[in-house]
Amino acid sequence: MKKFRIREGSISKYCLGVALTNKEVKKNNFKEKISSLNHIIYAGNHITANS
Repeated sequence: MKKFRIREGSISKYCLGVALTNKEVKKNNFKEKISSLNHIIYAGNHITANS
């Protein structure tokens, strides 16, 4: 994680699951965390594919 400059963080799995699966729930409080997770997922795929 340090090699890829990914910082430690925390999020409730329950809250994340509700935010991602329920369209009626407001997601403003989770936007930053969801964005960070997407960055890690897609940047990680790019890095491992090119390594």
